[in-house]
Amino acid sequence: MFQKRSLLRALAADEHNQTSFLQKFVQAASPNPPGETSRATAVIGEYLSSKNIPYELVDVNGDGKVNVISDFQGGKGPGPRVVLNGHVDVFPVGDGSGWSRDPWSGDIVDGRLHGRGVVDMKSGTASLIIAYAFLYERRHLLSGSVALCAVADEETGGKWGTKYLIEQDKHRWGGDLMLCAEPGGLETIRFAEKGSLRLTCTVKTKGALGPYLHLSKGAIRTASAFIDEVIKSVESLPVYLPDEMERHLEKPEVKRAIDQAMGPGTITIIARPTVNVGTIKGGLKVNMIPETCIFELDIRMPVGMREDTVLELIDTIIPQYEPASITIKKQAAASNPFNYSVIDHPIVRHLKDNAKSLRPGADAPIPIPSMGGSNCKHYRYADIPAYIFGCSPETMASVNESASIAEFHHVTKVLPSIALDFTIMPEKKILALGSGMVAKPCVDYLLRDKKNVLTIGSKAWLNEGLKWSHIQQQLTGAASATEVDLLAKVDEACSFRSPEERSKILAGLKWMGLFSDEVAAVRDSPVGTLRSTGQDMQLPGRTSALELFGEPGGYSAMAKSVGLTCGIAIQLLLDDEPASNKPGVIAPYSREICDPIRVRAEAEGIKLVEHTL
Repeated sequence: MFQKRSLLRALAADEHNQTSFLQKFVQAASPNPPGETSRATAVIGEYLSSKNIPYELVDVNGDGKVNVISDFQGGKGPGPRVVLNGHVDVFPVGDGSGWSRDPWSGDIVDGRLHGRGVVDMKSGTASLIIAYAFLYERRHLLSGSVALCAVADEETGGKWGTKYLIEQDKHRWGGDLMLCAEPGGLETIRFAEKGSLRLTCTVKTKGALGPYLHLSKGAIRTASAFIDEVIKSVESLPVYLPDEMERHLEKPEVKRAIDQAMGPGTITIIARPTVNVGTIKGGLKVNMIPETCIFELDIRMPVGMREDTVLELIDTIIPQYEPASITIKKQAAASNPFNYSVIDHPIVRHLKDNAKSLRPGADAPIPIPSMGGSNCKHYRYADIPAYIFGCSPETMASVNESASIAEFHHVTKVLPSIALDFTIMPEKKILALGSGMVAKPCVDYLLRDKKNVLTIGSKAWLNEGLKWSHIQQQLTGAASATEVDLLAKVDEACSFRSPEERSKILAGLKWMGLFSDEVAAVRDSPVGTLRSTGQDMQLPGRTSALELFGEPGGYSAMAKSVGLTCGIAIQLLLDDEPASNKPGVIAPYSREICDPIRVRAEAEGIKLVEHTL
């Protein structure tokens, strides 16, 4: 594609400026806590202004937790909205001991840029900002729109950053798809995250002098036994992964990618619940039996496991330690359900293809789940697909944190390339359903515009025995599961451009059985449920072939097929043939386009032979 080659050449020629921008960004300290980001966002604003890109600053509480937001509409009309999201706040440094240089130096040594937060995730956020700027410059080529969210507050949950923006305007800052450049490694694409459950536990017992253990075992010993039982019980809970994910994680190449990205042995726990005892304190003096022990648990739950399951189990353990008093308090701000996006979303293919082509000799990145959390969760909770592709997580949050400049430039090239692929001709995208690749306008329309008639996010209420009509009632909020009420809700939710479009979309939905009383083969999401039917949704394919013969002593068939047809096409343009004088790719295959070509080709002895498959 010419547009992509031009984009990549421009990015390659600009690498020095990109490195300089990243260096300034890292030098602008933005540790969280306290979470103040104004210095770093000023660097972003300066960069965007230098490119004549309009932007807004959002400081929700006036406390310096500044978000930078910007968006633009492509010049080729409607299409998907892609959001580029990266955070500006970083982990704190502490007292700086152990660092071999200033933690905010931005020093460049041996191809690596040093400084706190360069890995998590200023190099990724810089890549997203640069990608946005280069896409903005080429906005006339794009269908749909692109938004940039450089946000604060990620390290403490995102309440005043990503979460706030999506709650304020889901369409503008949520979009149809989110791309993030958190440090996942060039070998992986992250599509899922474990859930987190943070608990503050308080154990109270009778106290006494140290030797009098016959009176009380004390709060610390009781807490120790309780912790052991919680770990054993929670980590033994059964896990019910979505079928698609379970099959994916069984693949040898996926197992290898997981262990390579996050360390040997990760595969043994990535789909299991884990319990970490993060802090513990208790007692007043070594020769006293302590009355109180307070500790914090960080429980990570794989996709398919909900916090209620864990809390109910812990509630059954507490009575075993009476007469001790054990209270559990959930840290709501740090507790989040699991989240994931489908593995086979079209953007994943674009990511694989571009990452591989821009890194000769390397394999395509492999989709895997993440152990930790990110801002992706806020998008996935809102039924918006979100994916991560970024530099290596090596040295993340550690002393002497540093990132590879070569990896930074690679990510900076991949991100706008996939956004370009995804937005340059959105009407041609196809969705994998059933037995084949389906070019179904109604599915693409509903997924793209988030009408809730068909969504790709997981739904807890999807249970065996549900009919398709009842699934649609749940998704749309219709008054009943009758076709009349369902269609009325679709009309209310959708903005059809014409009666013809309405007729086409509704006919497609009915044809797929989405309003029927047929019992669905329920999976983790509505699209997964539809895909499980195995219904053949392929549209008829039409092929055409040129048939011609060479002439002894004259042109060969090959020369005629290329030379004459090129001449015909050029002549159609010169003659201002209406169907051939439109911007962009001339499509679809129609009589309006083909008849003028056929007439001229047949006059030259060239036949157009058609077959419908």
